[in-house]
Amino acid sequence: MTRAEYLALDARLDAFSDAIEGVVQKTQENQEILQAMLQSVSLNLIKEAVLASIMLIYVRCAGESSFGPDFSCCRFMKSWLSVRRGSVSMVLFEEGLQEALKMLQSRIWKQAVSCFSTGLAIDVSDRRARRFVHKRLQINLTKVSEIPLRRRTNIRSLSVAMEVAKLTLHRRIQEGVIRRHSNAVKPHLTDENTKERLLFCLSILESYTLASRPIFCNMYNFVHIDEKWFFMSKEAEKYYLLPEEVEPLCTCRNKRFITKVMFLAAVARLRFDMHRNKEFSGKIGIFQFTYKKPAKRNSKNRMAETLETKLILSVTKDVIRSCLIEKVLPAIRKRWLCSSMTETIFIQQDNARPHIDPRDSEFLEAACKDGFDIRLCFQPPNNPDMNVLDLGYFRAIQSLQHQQAPTTIAELIDAVEIFFNELVTETLNCVFLTLQECMIETMKFLRKFFSIYNNEYTFENQGALVGYVILSSDDTPIVEEANDK
Repeated sequence: MTRAEYLALDARLDAFSDAIEGVVQKTQENQEILQAMLQSVSLNLIKEAVLASIMLIYVRCAGESSFGPDFSCCRFMKSWLSVRRGSVSMVLFEEGLQEALKMLQSRIWKQAVSCFSTGLAIDVSDRRARRFVHKRLQINLTKVSEIPLRRRTNIRSLSVAMEVAKLTLHRRIQEGVIRRHSNAVKPHLTDENTKERLLFCLSILESYTLASRPIFCNMYNFVHIDEKWFFMSKEAEKYYLLPEEVEPLCTCRNKRFITKVMFLAAVARLRFDMHRNKEFSGKIGIFQFTYKKPAKRNSKNRMAETLETKLILSVTKDVIRSCLIEKVLPAIRKRWLCSSMTETIFIQQDNARPHIDPRDSEFLEAACKDGFDIRLCFQPPNNPDMNVLDLGYFRAIQSLQHQQAPTTIAELIDAVEIFFNELVTETLNCVFLTLQECMIETMKFLRKFFSIYNNEYTFENQGALVGYVILSSDDTPIVEEANDK
């Protein structure tokens, strides 16, 4: 408060001094009551202004010395003004001075004086109920299972079928009484498919542990390969904007033909040494299906004869064979550990039509070079969750690639390759362990699909981050039953 404002306030106080001379006769008593009121209730801005006005009146009429050394109105006003600086004007003080006399005769003041005179703790808080708790509405949840699934696709249709408000159902979903489930279409499994996926899961178990407590093998000699389209952009994207920002406009000639590039990725299991140091990242490589072609004529973007990146839109067996022999096999020989060169390396692929046969002569001739024994094998048909790339690794790369927002084919290729190399290797190891968890569930429920992604920290806490999943004692009978089948 400046000196001019203080003088102006002092002049206003002179006008009220005659009216309150009878109120401030017992200065010390009133001061103690006001101090207790300030400590017992959280007051809003106008009430604080009223009490501050009363304090100023006391200072003006009775003098600061009458309040004693324990409490200083001037110190109170200075601290109060420092907190409320910029939000309290002289007009508000004037309004507070006008309401001071009314407040001194109000219920709050009388209640404080009554508590003080009887020796009780001064409490001037509002005793009205602050919150009205509505009575919980009871609904019959057994009706949910009786309603057809096609009428349970959203809260609106479910509320109409149950004759319950949407807000009530939303609260039950938040409480966990009703759960939300996303159902995706899965491949149809025949009896032959079910048998093959069961045999595949049993082949991953260590044979010497089947009689006691089954253990999955380390899967260090498996290389998973798969293809995936990476798109330049999504059909729909969500952004967070400020209120004054202009909404972005994303256009294309036809959203059914968004620019895309197909990649083939090859990954293996992460490896550590005896001291938990990383020996092998497990990343063999990711290879795009593109080719270079010189431009025929000049344009505003490049000169004639400039090499341009063109997409291979039709991936045939010859293209796959060429990619495996010229890119995948050399990458395996380059990155594979020397201590494991004598082991048989299995390249696992799905059953897509362009994939070559494991007995392909050209592949077998290239796979046995440099002392390596590399073989092709198929995963169970109609089982995409038996490949770590489809299980979660491709999804992790794609989520990072969309954050880059590429605008050209070259930028899209660079973004995918960069994020493939920069993605933490523990994620890959975690997906391999998730694959083993899915195999356990597959042996329990032969005709169901499971995509259970476990966090790597959970495995690390269980001591299995660098090892393998061990079947619990409850799961041992499942393996025995699967062997009988």
